[in-house]
Amino acid sequence: MRQPQVGFDSMAGATPVEPGRSVRHVARKGATVAGAVIGAVALVGGVLVGATPGGDPASAATSPGSVRIHDIQGASWISPLDGQKVDNVPGIVTGIRATGSSRGYWVQDPAPDADPLTSEGVFVYTGKAPTVSVGDSVLVSATVKDFRAIASGTTLATTSYLSVTELTSATATVVSSGNELPAPVVITPTTVPATYAPDLGGANIETTALTPSRSALDYYESVEGMRVRVDDARVIGPSDAYGEQYITTKPDQLRSKRGGALLTAENATPSGRLEVVPTDGSNPGVSVGDVFTGETVGPIDYSQYGGYLIAATTLGPVASANLKPTVASKPKSDQLSIATYNVENLTPTDSAAKYAALGKGIVTNLASPDIVTVEEVQDNTGATDDGTVASDQTLAKLTAAITAAGGPAYSTRSIDPVNDADGGQPGGNIRIVFLFNPKRVSFVDSGRRGIDRATTATAVTSTHGKPGLSFSPGRIDPGSAAWKSSRKPLVGQFTFRGKSVFVVGNHFASKGGDQSQDGRFQYPEQSSAVQRKAQAAEVNSFVDAVLARDKRAAVVVAGDLNDYQFSPAMKTLTGQADGKTALTDLITTLPSNEQYTYDYQGVSEVLDHILVSKGVGTPQYEVIHTNSEYADQVSDHDPQVVRLFGTPKPQSAVIPPKGVATGYSDALDKLDYQGATVGGLSSLAYDSRSKSWISAVDNHASDPSRIWFIGRNLAKPAVVRAPLVLKTPTGDPYTGLTADNEGLAVLPNGDYLVSSETEPSIRIFGRDGVQKSQLRVPGRFAVTGTTLSGAGLSGAAVAREATSNATLEGLSISPSGRTIVAAMEGALSGDVSANGDTRSHRLLVYKAGSHGSWSLTKQVGYRAGAGQRIPEIVAVDDDRLVVEEASFAADSGNAVKLYAVSGLARATDVSRVANLSTAPASAVLSKTLVADLVKGPTLGATALESQANPLLDNFEGMALTGRGPGGTIKISLISDDNFGPLQTTRVLNTLIKLPR
Repeated sequence: MRQPQVGFDSMAGATPVEPGRSVRHVARKGATVAGAVIGAVALVGGVLVGATPGGDPASAATSPGSVRIHDIQGASWISPLDGQKVDNVPGIVTGIRATGSSRGYWVQDPAPDADPLTSEGVFVYTGKAPTVSVGDSVLVSATVKDFRAIASGTTLATTSYLSVTELTSATATVVSSGNELPAPVVITPTTVPATYAPDLGGANIETTALTPSRSALDYYESVEGMRVRVDDARVIGPSDAYGEQYITTKPDQLRSKRGGALLTAENATPSGRLEVVPTDGSNPGVSVGDVFTGETVGPIDYSQYGGYLIAATTLGPVASANLKPTVASKPKSDQLSIATYNVENLTPTDSAAKYAALGKGIVTNLASPDIVTVEEVQDNTGATDDGTVASDQTLAKLTAAITAAGGPAYSTRSIDPVNDADGGQPGGNIRIVFLFNPKRVSFVDSGRRGIDRATTATAVTSTHGKPGLSFSPGRIDPGSAAWKSSRKPLVGQFTFRGKSVFVVGNHFASKGGDQSQDGRFQYPEQSSAVQRKAQAAEVNSFVDAVLARDKRAAVVVAGDLNDYQFSPAMKTLTGQADGKTALTDLITTLPSNEQYTYDYQGVSEVLDHILVSKGVGTPQYEVIHTNSEYADQVSDHDPQVVRLFGTPKPQSAVIPPKGVATGYSDALDKLDYQGATVGGLSSLAYDSRSKSWISAVDNHASDPSRIWFIGRNLAKPAVVRAPLVLKTPTGDPYTGLTADNEGLAVLPNGDYLVSSETEPSIRIFGRDGVQKSQLRVPGRFAVTGTTLSGAGLSGAAVAREATSNATLEGLSISPSGRTIVAAMEGALSGDVSANGDTRSHRLLVYKAGSHGSWSLTKQVGYRAGAGQRIPEIVAVDDDRLVVEEASFAADSGNAVKLYAVSGLARATDVSRVANLSTAPASAVLSKTLVADLVKGPTLGATALESQANPLLDNFEGMALTGRGPGGTIKISLISDDNFGPLQTTRVLNTLIKLPR
């Protein structure tokens, strides 16, 4: 938020008047009635009292005096008659301001001179609603005064505002009424100079010669008080609460994409910008791009808030541009989205409408970012300066509003500031807050408890060569002078798909106290820039410390930095100032006509930023225009969002020794379908009758056992119909408590074949999901300590040797439909060697019989690698298999290898072999490595867990999906996320070259 400067009345001893409003709208000392001076103005309860308004018409008519309005205005910035009394100055009343506290009227000489430097109009200050009427010919006797507002912290000598020549302590005589008004000066696109203000090295423009062709300031001074007209004026700054808005007289000058007027360099205010304020106190409620059609007419006035303006006596009818708020693109599941949003002094007492609008903006317009840095969150008592610093009530209302709008249940992290130490609205204790979606990202909380984090700096640490934080959340050097009376940056470490992301939320010092862009000192001094540059240096040093430990670290710096993209502060923050660019300011990557986040008095400019390090990959960045261009804004800032990481366009890449990765998709990850979460997918098969790939859900507590239909194209998987619920023969749904479904195949007659590792079992289900029968499983395959009843297990007297959660994981049917193969994930206890070798696995081979029957014909031995399990198998034909071997380690993640196996048809039956570990090599299938996925490409994938290759996850389903070129086969794998936040449902597509 650009902090407004407090107005002061130079005629009232520098007494503050209506903070945030122009003192041109308050009554002042020295008003007269019929020439009688009334007493001094007093400040009572923040309201000026004690002045009796004057300037009403006198009853006696007199002849015009010798002084005309152009004599009063003169050919200079300051009236040559300043402080002198003038009598019977003739003029026609052209406009009346009867509301507000700067009431009066404008008069203009109907007989102008020929000097373009001397204005023919002037404002007559009355202090109450004037009784003259527009069109009256009047003679005014008054004192000439160049009125100047005094900014907070300045004096009459140092205040930066321009003066306005006025007539005060006035009496007026109406000579006649109903007179034709002087014709307005028509301002066309070429009337006003292209330069807004001259560069005088900071000198006072009022000491230079008035030169209307030099700048917009010069031009408007030369017509101050005169009627002007602008036709079909486009709005470039929306109506505010006071009925003030901005138009452009140069429609094509520095036009933004959405109709505003851009700031493209320091001190480069668009010269076509002009404020418009209706004299009747009305508020047209216009937004950027709207047009006042036809004529907008009124005298030229000046305000400390916006500079020269049209005091509009006529507003053209509004033609709405129907400017629509922008909406962020929805991030993909593998993208991290981070937004920043200044919510403008948010307090618990703000209206429900504001909270609802903020909630909608975050959910709908920002697409529910994973992380939001929020600025200007006030404490629980708002601007009441009672020592309260906690903001839990404010945050509770904000997060509730987001949830009510359909968004996630955000968690928060923030640090309560020291009372009244961080600037902003007195008593409000504004601070920066992290909102984050715990279902998408994890916050790394670090640092000892009991430490005052408001005053203790966080430091960059190093663990195993990777950066961390001593305090997360923490603050960057809060004791530094750079942060005096200003918000300290909030730093946090997040984890997204196994990758650390460091986020720095900021709210740099405001521009309050800077000289006015519309004022007399040109170019204006920006004293606040010194502090922002120092703040930028602090943040830059912190980022450098992170990158020194890991040059590929993902760092995001976001927030209201209160400075332009081309400012010295931003050059310092990015590192450009010292030639070591560490951060990219994403606003600079947009087209020039889209570079703005704020509309300050009709100027579309940048105050809010998101900057990123190279470690975030290729960011996708948007400014979301929901506020700054609209009259009904909920904040004065536009939020913005960036999507990080993500998947580049899939490209084929080699998986040694005989594989190629052709692409992957996370489209199914954490997908919600009609209230059910897609997850736990541990199998993959093609259902020709539904023309869709299908996947069964493994153990998920009391949820019903489901088969999901995920479409025909595994490059773009999508749920295409409601899932099929698997049921017992009596019609009761199986659940995760009664079935742990791991393998899936479709029989030639369309029935579904599902293996469960609970018992284990291999069940046959009809198309309606009801169990029809089951295949026989040898009794020794039963889990130790379980019963055999109802599971299709045979051999009651046989010892049960299987390990829980390591039974019939793999299941496949050959393309011919004549062979079923089921694989044990782990070794039977009887197959473990004396020295603990668990590599010997058994495969069950079934052959088709008559009338859809199946018989177990043999058991086949398979020897896996050390520490490997068998999650899945694929029957390439009746003789060949592809076997997946997999393992997991906490520090390196998943490892997956695919092996080609042949000779199934003639393989030895090992059903009578008591211990496979002692069997000869000829008793087990031979295998050849065809794909080591850890050594394959990443394809740009990311992972929440630590992974040697982030493309990998818990792949438990696999299927033959087609034939490729050159004798290759297409193999697709699907990962089981176990419904966990750190795992991903991912489909990986490959080509595999099998040995001859």
